Amino acid sequence: MTDRDYEVGESVAVPWGLDTVDGVVVGAYGEGSSRRVLVEVSLGEDATETIPFSPRALELARTPEAQRPPGAWVDAARFENSVRDAFLQTLHELKPDWEEQAYSDVPIAPGARIDMAFVLADRLLIVEAKYISRDRPFDDASGLDQLRYFLSRLRQEGMDRAVALLVVNRQPSDPLLKRAYAMRSSGVPVWVLAWEPENVEAEAALHNALSAAMFYEFSDA
Repeated sequence: MTDRDYEVGESVAVPWGLDTVDGVVVGAYGEGSSRRVLVEVSLGEDATETIPFSPRALELARTPEAQRPPGAWVDAARFENSVRDAFLQTLHELKPDWEEQAYSDVPIAPGARIDMAFVLADRLLIVEAKYISRDRPFDDASGLDQLRYFLSRLRQEGMDRAVALLVVNRQPSDPLLKRAYAMRSSGVPVWVLAWEPENVEAEAALHNALSAAMFYEFSDA
């Protein structure tokens, strides 16, 4: 699969959580692996947002064989539940006095929802759980782009102290890890990690990433 040029005004499908939504290309920027296509996405009730996507993410969203096979939602739901349970357990381990405030499927904009949100004493922690079928190509960019959008929406609503984690069921690629690091360095606090129940290494990675997110120092601190 090779990247192609997208024309302004072109209708495209874009990845959105575990599904896709329609959008319209309004521009592009960057070169090579940093290239992003700007897509205006309708979120219902006449609300729209312009969101950057990698060309590969758009190609995957429009390729029929890349869509989830029948029944894949069951595996995705099980994965999301296991991620939520793991976060609750680890949060209580890191903060034994934490007064549990955990929410699922949180609306953040018309047609847009956060998989999970955990309210801590001094920050909001949001989590996107992405289950990618083993026979489906794994796009690195869309999950981080989605979290960047969510953090931007939270800032617009006055929630400046928010951090985000992308949890996938495969080992993150080096480019994905490097991009997350670059985003943190530029003031966008996101982390990415793989999760697998009853995997000691995965449990350690989750503990480390969550600890880093909980103690991340905001620029206003």
